[in-house]
Amino acid sequence: MVQHRQRNIIFSLKNEGVRQTQDEDMEENLVRYFKDLLTEPHMERKDAVHRMYNQIPNMITRDQNIALMRETKIEEVKQVVKGLKK
Repeated sequence: MVQHRQRNIIFSLKNEGVRQTQDEDMEENLVRYFKDLLTEPHMERKDAVHRMYNQIPNMITRDQNIALMRETKIEEVKQVVKGLKK
């Protein structure tokens, strides 16, 4: 069975209308592009998260949350396991 490898090669990129053909220039342009694309301003994200949280209704009271977050004792686990059906 003969396998053919296909290679994707970028020969040039356009940056603001200027064609770049040097590997170093293209690499710098791609790194800058993806860095800008994947980096969000911190404040905009913080505001978006805050707005999202405001849309989620509180279903658990503060006291219930404290009870849920407390450390579980081994005796409680044993009691629950013993109460399970076989």
